[in-house]
Amino acid sequence: MLGFHHYGAAIDVWASACIFVEMLIKEPLFPGNDYLHQLKIILKQLGKPTDPGDSWFVTNKSARQFLDGLPAYAAQPLDRKVPGAPPGALDLVLGMLRFDPRKRTPVSDCIDHACLADYREHELEARAGFHVEMDDVEAVALTKSAIQRLLYDDVRAFHRDLPADRGRVFSDAEELAEHVTIDHAATPMDASL
Repeated sequence: MLGFHHYGAAIDVWASACIFVEMLIKEPLFPGNDYLHQLKIILKQLGKPTDPGDSWFVTNKSARQFLDGLPAYAAQPLDRKVPGAPPGALDLVLGMLRFDPRKRTPVSDCIDHACLADYREHELEARAGFHVEMDDVEAVALTKSAIQRLLYDDVRAFHRDLPADRGRVFSDAEELAEHVTIDHAATPMDASL
């Protein structure tokens, strides 16, 4: 949004905080007509950073000028925006929504936060055991055939009993459906969807 092009866990922490609040208030936390409007809404709620070190990542000249030209918004109490939030939830959210990505609450601390204790199932939780290089993911050309291949690989991951057909790219959904059988009884869907 401010010209920062390095993807990392801090971006997911920010997004998770927004989603968490949106589940509580049942509306967008930071609605906006465009990214500039949305940025103003964010800063009006969280406050414009007063420490120049908190905006170290804004290296784009235009983005820096825009940010510097905004009024000195003071942070607004989040409990006005999220009345009736569960105990400790706003403390967690405020840590996740710090402007400086380096100062956001780390993922492991978010997961261990007391307000999420009732939702944890420690025996089912495990670390992935590998690290995804986001540069590799971002480098994928999103052509029609590449998206089809990625979708096919995802389907194969859940339907390993299907014959391998890795080199095949299907021309349309009907042709794909001829080669994939889904047991709907084994994958119940919410009828309201």
